[in-house]
Amino acid sequence: MPVLTKRTDSPPSLTNTLPNSADQLDLEYCGEAIGAGDACYIRKANGKVYRSVVDATHNPKGIVHGFAAQAQRANKPITLFMTARFGYTVESGTGAAVPGQNYFLNEAVPGGLTDTAGSTATKAVAFGLDSGRIQVQANWNLY
Repeated sequence: MPVLTKRTDSPPSLTNTLPNSADQLDLEYCGEAIGAGDACYIRKANGKVYRSVVDATHNPKGIVHGFAAQAQRANKPITLFMTARFGYTVESGTGAAVPGQNYFLNEAVPGGLTDTAGSTATKAVAFGLDSGRIQVQANWNLY
């Protein structure tokens, strides 16, 4: 299962103009440290933003409400994009984005993406545009 592993020295960055306000969520607090481009969800129990992962208690369907616009520390405000185009460079040896390839929430890596649907995270949340860019799309409305 190839995983898109983000480079830590070159985090994902927006490659299109800012999404319109209807596709942008400005939220009060992160519940944990979040990296730029991480898939995220809003936890019902406390209203904070966390990296999406399949979690039987808090996120059993692997829902993605949006993708982090920038890195942010816990208990700080954050902006999520529900749809956007990110420059997404990957660690050497992990492969690059493949044009037309669907990407799914990685069920084992919080906020991460993989090219194989999981047993729970079955809805694509991104696709490759070229070797260095992906188009992301929140999946909350598909469940």
